[in-house]
Amino acid sequence: MSEKTFSLEEAQETLKKVKPRVEEVVEINRTIQYTSKDMETLFDIWGDSVMEKGNPDNGLYLNMIEKGDMLADEMKNRLSEIEEVGCHVKDLKLGLIDFPFDHEGRRVFLCWKLGEDKIKYWHDAHAGFTGRKHINELINRPISQEQ
Repeated sequence: MSEKTFSLEEAQETLKKVKPRVEEVVEINRTIQYTSKDMETLFDIWGDSVMEKGNPDNGLYLNMIEKGDMLADEMKNRLSEIEEVGCHVKDLKLGLIDFPFDHEGRRVFLCWKLGEDKIKYWHDAHAGFTGRKHINELINRPISQEQ
């Protein structure tokens, strides 16, 4: 099965649908990070004894484990929803997603980051976020065939 590619217009329309999911994924990821730090702190304080029933923070620690599992499941569901439409989630902290795009037979990616109002950038398949270029470079002139 070949990978879905988007036109710029399709990507902009799809972005409207996936943006709320990306926002949720970024927030879930942030919460997972905070929960992990809190768990590390409790473990630093108590060591393995935090897992013992008699430990004063055992209940809190077990609740954090349960919360982390629930958040991980929620994250997995949200990521699946985003990827099902053909987008690639590239960075959970930045809320970075790519849309496969066919430019004259060459696969590149339209690139969007949470906080941007619309898709304004693209990059080569091997360049990634740091190689982003303004979308006008893609639309107004052909891109080079360098790999």
